Amino acid sequence: MKLIQVEKSDTLLDYLRQKEIINLNIIGKIENSIESPIFTDDPQNPSGVLVKSGYMHYLYTESDDFMDAVLKDHMSEGFYGFAGLDIEIANRIKEKSTEHWNNKCSIYTYREDHIDLVEGDYDVRSLRLEDAEMVDAFYEYRNDNSIHAIRKDIEFRPSSAVFVDNEPVCWVLVHEDNSLGIMYTREEYRRQGLAELVSRDLTRKILNRGQVPYLQIVEGNAKSHGLAKKCGYEKYGDCEWFGIISGHPKEIKDSAQEAIKNFENAYGHPRYQGQTHLYVEYFLDINRQDPHPDYEVVILTDKDDFTRWKKECNKTCGVCEPQGKMEAWEIRRRGKVLGGALMEKNKDVEDYTMHALFLHDDIKDQVTFRNICHALMDKVLKEKRYFLLTVVEENDRDLYEAAGFISGGVINV
Repeated sequence: MKLIQVEKSDTLLDYLRQKEIINLNIIGKIENSIESPIFTDDPQNPSGVLVKSGYMHYLYTESDDFMDAVLKDHMSEGFYGFAGLDIEIANRIKEKSTEHWNNKCSIYTYREDHIDLVEGDYDVRSLRLEDAEMVDAFYEYRNDNSIHAIRKDIEFRPSSAVFVDNEPVCWVLVHEDNSLGIMYTREEYRRQGLAELVSRDLTRKILNRGQVPYLQIVEGNAKSHGLAKKCGYEKYGDCEWFGIISGHPKEIKDSAQEAIKNFENAYGHPRYQGQTHLYVEYFLDINRQDPHPDYEVVILTDKDDFTRWKKECNKTCGVCEPQGKMEAWEIRRRGKVLGGALMEKNKDVEDYTMHALFLHDDIKDQVTFRNICHALMDKVLKEKRYFLLTVVEENDRDLYEAAGFISGGVINV
């Protein structure tokens, strides 16, 4: 099957509206984003639709052939994200790919034709373009491009905010996919019911446009689930935002070489010499086992702990002190020290580099090694990072992959 690029059409939208709720996001993307290319197999009788929006992809299909064409022709090598896919479709893609990250979400919709507003003496109105900087400053997922997206949201779609002294103190917007989002209440104005006020006001505006108000709430966000229900939204089902890695992207091997270079610059001698090594990355997987409760990982600061750590690490890679941004981590089971790791928190990406992992000689079984790796990953997550990168010798490949690491390809050192 070959996919072709097409323009927005009633035929495509009618196809997507056969499963309207799960496709509200892709329909919104097609309607609002003229720069996002659209692909299908047959413009007159489509078996699937793909919309590209930079890293993110919006997809709906019930055809395995269409899905295979997407993965083969549009995602052969690199990093790719999927936005709010039906759970069944998401699972089928992940079965064929290497999962990188994921967030499960619940879809809530408002199905009535009117909504009661919150009464009270409030200055409630739409956001102004000049408010975009403030909204972006408080945005949880702020990045280099978020300010541009927020400006477009304010300019082209409805929004609602409570103003005090002509400044917004609580707000909610509509994303480019027509979902409600970027809700925020400034700290000093919380617990006053303002989030419900702006949610109801924005829902009214969306209804007046003849659209279905909906939002996607990340699993575990109890407050947002409660607010949606309080405003009259009902849960429709679940969807998933996730990323995959295809092939062996150049960026991964470049990161491996950079990790090796960082070590050499810090300590003045190579970590590896003249051997072939395998670069692997611990990708966050929803099927990853939770860490064993007997295992813990501690970032060391105590002098006595450092003495023990330095002795073991020096035998492994000639390290006497953590240099620069590197940290000394120790792995324990029921208080007994099993080993340690030399870790570096990366600034520009959401991960840690593990420059060395050293364990006591009697730790050789795969079960214990896997539990150690899961404990390390749990600590990475608690430090608000999401991936664990490392470079290991080729003959250790099977041990690491059995623990959940995924190869990023072979590099020569």
